[in-house]
Amino acid sequence: MIKVSAAATVMISREEYHHLTRGDRRVMGLEDFTDEDVAALEEIRAPQAAKAFDSELRRWFEAEAQRQALEAAAAAQDPVSDEAAVMRELEADLEGFSDEWK
Repeated sequence: MIKVSAAATVMISREEYHHLTRGDRRVMGLEDFTDEDVAALEEIRAPQAAKAFDSELRRWFEAEAQRQALEAAAAAQDPVSDEAAVMRELEADLEGFSDEWK
């Protein structure tokens, strides 16, 4: 395959074609990697140019955390939800913790 702006033709197996068109995800376990694969992965470093995206990534992460927190808070309003049960557990733990420090 040549990297050019024009379209390239690539031959792949029928199985791979179906995998790609279905959008399947393949999960690999650690046992699927050789020691050489692991060593190569450990040596990989992001290029310096990638640091330009650190602030963008941080903004995205903070916005996603805020979105998830609001979603969990909204779900916790339902007294029979799992979120509400977790909040009750946390509140009980915090009350017990504050009692220890009084």
